[in-house]
Amino acid sequence: MTIQEIAGDYPVLKMHGCGNDFIVLPDFNEKIIPGQVRALCSRHFGVGADGLITIVNSRIDRVPWRMKFFNPDGSIAEMCGNGIRCFVKYLFDHGLISETGAVPVDTDAGIITPEIIKNADREALVRVNMGIPGLYNQSQVTLSPGERGIVQGNASGHDFTFVSMGNPHAVIFSGQPEKDVIQSGPLIENNKALFPQKTNVEFVKVISAERLQMHVWERGAGVTLACGTGACAGFVAAVLNGHSRSSATVQLPGGNLMISWEGPGEPVFMTGNATNVFEIESSSLDRYLSGQKN
Repeated sequence: MTIQEIAGDYPVLKMHGCGNDFIVLPDFNEKIIPGQVRALCSRHFGVGADGLITIVNSRIDRVPWRMKFFNPDGSIAEMCGNGIRCFVKYLFDHGLISETGAVPVDTDAGIITPEIIKNADREALVRVNMGIPGLYNQSQVTLSPGERGIVQGNASGHDFTFVSMGNPHAVIFSGQPEKDVIQSGPLIENNKALFPQKTNVEFVKVISAERLQMHVWERGAGVTLACGTGACAGFVAAVLNGHSRSSATVQLPGGNLMISWEGPGEPVFMTGNATNVFEIESSSLDRYLSGQKN
């Protein structure tokens, strides 16, 4: 099926949240295939993106829409924190929701609730209730929790704290996060003895209790400029390890996210931007996918 047939009368957009960039389009009947995703997300031969987001009919009563997220390698991830901010801006801007208040969204990580704080043509500020973080998930990590119910271990010479934001995260505190993410990120991501579904990896430098610097190796994507679920996981791990309190700014290469969390059993809140980059003609994408040249 062509992209034009999939999206219908709705536009295809390139969007980003803190430099974490996405292709966003409606796919109400779930027809897009991994090969199309890989081709469109290709940095050198396609549009280029850290992932592709589709708007799908919800599986849950009283929840209007589902966000389906594809990594650039065509695999599906449970959630994307920067992506869901872009998702809700697209919904509002194109008449798929009429209110800017809290909107429950069906995701593979459960119901996530974003809220548009303010919106303009180019950019929105969005606050997201990311749900209660998991400190243990036996399908995502093979180690057992310790005394405080926290899973901690060592991977490729780095001590890590496990946090699940629906998707798995290994959080590592580092004095050189920019270097470590390149050297150790792919090794830890693919350590299936520890992480059966592979894992996202965050390297965090503590600047102060209210400010963290973070570099991310995303599962299925590699180094990205930002990761919303990763920023949440990194902050949760910072609180659990006594580095932060109830809120902090997480500095990522692509921008800052404000994260707050009151502790175990409470939801994490993330606030950040959602930005339109440009609109793409479906017919142009289809000409590219079919190998035609113009």
